[in-house]
Amino acid sequence: MLIAQPTVGEYVLPDSIDEAEASDNGLLDWWSNFCYDNGYGQDKFADGIEKYTNAITSHLPDLETEKTKLGDNADARIEAVQLWAGKFFEESQMSALERLGESAEGIEAMEKIIDALKQTGIASNIESTTQMSEDDLRSMMNDDRYWKQGTRDPAYVKQVQDGFAKLYR
Repeated sequence: MLIAQPTVGEYVLPDSIDEAEASDNGLLDWWSNFCYDNGYGQDKFADGIEKYTNAITSHLPDLETEKTKLGDNADARIEAVQLWAGKFFEESQMSALERLGESAEGIEAMEKIIDALKQTGIASNIESTTQMSEDDLRSMMNDDRYWKQGTRDPAYVKQVQDGFAKLYR
């Protein structure tokens, strides 16, 4: 019994591949043409796709394992890093940060950067570069870091002063 070879367009993609994304994929077009030209059937076609998919995904981290490494509050930690990154980085830089966020070590590194910025007052200086309204600045003056003896933060005070200077230049 002979099994008919599929035509180029008759190869069936595995369920793991989104057909909408595959329609404009040059590599899949090449593979289906290669299989057709060499007389390969559906099994050989699917086997090649599986091998390629395994090779591409083998280096990707297991996100659930990485979340487990971060502990019970992993989701909150990840969200905090995402919110912070979204506030300070441009869209064009986000893909690099997302790759960093694929591992527990990357999230921990970002948390360390956030903490270091808080401690040195650099984060306050970064925030001061955005235009603030007079109401925003007056609200900041009610913060203990601005007025209360013992908790007064010189970097925070400077941020408020710089904000007023920008408003009234």
